[in-house]
Amino acid sequence: MDAELYPAEDLLNHYLQRWGIEQVFQKVTEVFHLQGLIGGTPKATIFQFAFCLLLYNLIQVIRGYLATHQQRETETISVENLFLDVHRQLTAWSVLVEAGLPLDDIPVAPNLTALARRLHKLLGPVWSDRWIKATNKIRRAHLPRPHDRTHGSVYRILRAPVAQPPKLSC
Repeated sequence: MDAELYPAEDLLNHYLQRWGIEQVFQKVTEVFHLQGLIGGTPKATIFQFAFCLLLYNLIQVIRGYLATHQQRETETISVENLFLDVHRQLTAWSVLVEAGLPLDDIPVAPNLTALARRLHKLLGPVWSDRWIKATNKIRRAHLPRPHDRTHGSVYRILRAPVAQPPKLSC
């Protein structure tokens, strides 16, 4: 362990980013139903997971465009419901292609700037209230749970209140 090469502050900052990373993995697992895998080999598993990460990133781009045009916070748009609609549209698209839709009629953006303009044009007027993330209307009391932890998290240890030593009386 080299303290100069790996400063404690840098390590702690990376550790604190862990929660965001775990949320992405949980969201990918839930939204794309990774509880059941389509292949049994390591290559198939890696392919399915990589493909799901690609889809997740695409959904995040669409979500960002929608949020911008609707002047909403991105976090208020449901990834799950947005993906369901995209899934339905991709299914319809595949049916049209199988029915003989000429692929030459599909416009291809020559560069990223043209692609960004096309996405703004396509996604700007599109909105569905179904994409609003559900919120709890009833405030629930948070009852303290007994802690039966056998290990300590660095984050919890650093955030724990410092116990004051008892005052001695003479």
